[in-house]
Amino acid sequence: MKKRSGLYEYLDSIGVLNTMDDALIKMAKQAYRKAYQLKWKHDNRSKNKQYDVTLTLDEAKRVGDAAQKHRRSITRFLKESCIAYISKRYLVPDVFAVNAIRKELALNYDLLRGMFDDNFLPQEAGRIILERIEVLEQKVLSELHHPKMLEQLVVEVRSSDPVCFETLKQLIQNHDP
Repeated sequence: MKKRSGLYEYLDSIGVLNTMDDALIKMAKQAYRKAYQLKWKHDNRSKNKQYDVTLTLDEAKRVGDAAQKHRRSITRFLKESCIAYISKRYLVPDVFAVNAIRKELALNYDLLRGMFDDNFLPQEAGRIILERIEVLEQKVLSELHHPKMLEQLVVEVRSSDPVCFETLKQLIQNHDP
């Protein structure tokens, strides 16, 4: 046991360390632990708010399935999806996959940068390729973290492809809910 830990100071202050009675020391440790946890809970409650949510079995299954798809615990998924919803932000379904894509993009950029620096690529072509890779990386990461809302996509389709927009409109009008 560390001589400067809170537990050691507590045990020393109540005098159980001098007794060498294992049962008494064990009881004192349990009392310290209980007091420590109560203080931690009190401090935590003053800084954070906790809610209890009751779900039907069907709702619980749906939430559990969604949490699993997003590779998060259920409580973390509930918190993050709620905050994302009220912030009108996208909850990235698989952070690990996004990080793997980010890593691959960085590796490819570094490989091209090395080829450029070692003169394996002509100067002008190498500079253009590196600039394009950098722009591509920014666009891909932006789309992965902040994909466009449906309304935004519809407006873009309307302006860029009127025929596709009319087809989409017909599909929506003919959809039977």
